[in-house]
This record gives sequence, C-alpha cells and structure tokens, in this order.
Amino acid sequence: SEPPLAKGLAVFRDPSSVARPATSVNWHPEASSGKIAVSYSVLNFQDKRLNDPHMSSSAYIWDITNSNKPIVGIVPPSLLS
Repeated sequence: SEPPLAKGLAVFRDPSSVARPATSVNWHPEASSGKIAVSYSVLNFQDKRLNDPHMSSSAYIWDITNSNKPIVGIVPPSLLS
C-alpha cells in the first residue's frame, strides 16, 4: 500500500476585508463543472467582527482553475438566512 499523499494546488481567499473562516465548501459531483461554492461565517456569539460595517455576508462560487477572484457572489436576504 502507498503512503497517503496530499498537494496544495490553489488557495481561494475570502474577498471580504474582515477575516472570517470558511464554514462550508461544496462542489458538483461532475468533475467537468470545475466549480466550488464556499460560504463563510463567524461562529463566535457576540464576536466583535459582527459589528464591523465592512463585514460581508456573501458566499462565493469559484472556478477551480482561477483562484484570483470568485465567479459570482451570493448575498443572503439577512445574516441569519
């Protein structure tokens, strides 16, 4: 048996100016689509970042061959959607 191997191929950075962790990464099971959807959130209750006016609530769809900028941003109707 071969030892496990992992390689980092691309880094997708949240375009928001306020740091927030990715909380969900989804992809289409057909490899030909080449897209991932990433949602972000701040999980700590009453975190100071939630009061920042620059805090984005957007999730993004990325083309896996271009990590420079997302294809589209998805904005929910509210922060608790």
